[in-house]
Amino acid sequence: MTTDEDCDELEYLGRSFLEDLLPSIKTYTLCSESQFLNIINSQATRFNTILDIPHEFLLFRISEDTDIHTFNTIINPENPNISTYISSINLSGRLLLSKIPSVPHGSVGGVLHDIILSSILPMGLNNTLKTYVGSRIWGGGGKRAKEPDYGWGPKRRAPGQPDRPTIALEVAYSEADKKLQSDVRFWLSPRDGNANACLTVRIQKSNIRVEQWHRDDRGRICRKGVVWITKTTDRLVVDNNYPIQISFEDLFNRRADCPRESDIEVSPEDLRELARTVWDDYRV
Repeated sequence: MTTDEDCDELEYLGRSFLEDLLPSIKTYTLCSESQFLNIINSQATRFNTILDIPHEFLLFRISEDTDIHTFNTIINPENPNISTYISSINLSGRLLLSKIPSVPHGSVGGVLHDIILSSILPMGLNNTLKTYVGSRIWGGGGKRAKEPDYGWGPKRRAPGQPDRPTIALEVAYSEADKKLQSDVRFWLSPRDGNANACLTVRIQKSNIRVEQWHRDDRGRICRKGVVWITKTTDRLVVDNNYPIQISFEDLFNRRADCPRESDIEVSPEDLRELARTVWDDYRV
């Protein structure tokens, strides 16, 4: 298997953002804010007490009978009761994707942030990076939005460059690949997230898969790197045939100025530390 096998045209996302997740994700018809919170609280309790719960994401379709002003209240980022749980929005389709909060989602981002930070410290760039956590990024002409599980980008940008992550991270524990692929398409679409690269981490009981995606010269979304970490009875095995390497230019939106500025290598030991942290959090 080569790393450029899994390519998709950017136009694939089209108007089907979140629609393409049906019926793989449990869907509710939503009529009110209180109904949303009741469902979220019920599912969050189950997810954090039962490891094998089948869904960490829930899809909500706003009822056609629901007043549009109620819809606007639900998606308002200044509504703390709701905005914390909204991962993605499709206004045209009246769809909301909600993510049940869990510790491992945050811990994956934390470990990768430490890896990136330790790599750029010797470059003298430790105060030049901005992180994006809980940052709602709008695309599709203001009709759809996503929040990355984690994101990175330069604090200072050239005039005209938007304030959004250059590298986005998406994490999934239980969902099918369709969910992560939808995330990747959003982040790498020039009309949406417009990131330079997207990292995905899929967590399972016995293995973790880390993938790196980017746009190739032909504008296709391609997998650039893929690594598996597998748990055996006495050790963690890393299949690093297609290693994860974060491009300096992708991260900082500029070319390296001097020899000490270089790409960031994610080593096998880095990946083992990621796996240990995640599986400890999931008590697996």
